[in-house]
Amino acid sequence: MAVEPTKITKYWPISKIIELYPDSVELMIEAGLQCFNCSAANTERLNEGLKLHGFTEDQISEFVDSLNLGLKEFKEKNLKKPTDKDFKVELLNEVNKKYYQIAGIKITDTAYNALHELLDDFKGLQIKLDIGGCSGYTYTYDFKNEPEKDEQTFQLSENLALYLNDFTFDKLYGTLIDFKFGIKDAGLKFINPNIKESCHCGTSVGF
Repeated sequence: MAVEPTKITKYWPISKIIELYPDSVELMIEAGLQCFNCSAANTERLNEGLKLHGFTEDQISEFVDSLNLGLKEFKEKNLKKPTDKDFKVELLNEVNKKYYQIAGIKITDTAYNALHELLDDFKGLQIKLDIGGCSGYTYTYDFKNEPEKDEQTFQLSENLALYLNDFTFDKLYGTLIDFKFGIKDAGLKFINPNIKESCHCGTSVGF
């Protein structure tokens, strides 16, 4: 079994740092590395990116230290973990509106019906907070037949499950999901009380 690296160095690819320490997105943005979500970030090393933004060797070392401190705190803090209640569907009726609640997420009746109509032969819907956009993260979702290794299954109905990883579960807890029909901007809509900032286009959020 491979040993998980515990200390970031300046020679790490930016993508590797973000994969290990998702909250580093905020530090990257503060440092001016707002292109961390472009294709170059998959191969560009941290020191190369920082040098392009005018960082000296001393400043790069300080930035790496701040990343490692943040990584330590990130690992120590507890992401919200699902309880038995979070795996059970609860039907809510509020002011003549019906919601389905699971995994701490409230799903409108409109979204619930739309997802089942679009499900086709798939077994579940993967919802994920991916790195991207000017505020740090974007919502991505797609129908899948099984969860990824880091995801848990929340059975919304007999035909449809939700697949969420721990980070997404934590950041979406308390979110309302609706569905918008139309020619433009159609699809799932997330009303998330946990976001601290969002871009003007509404597609990117920060925590």
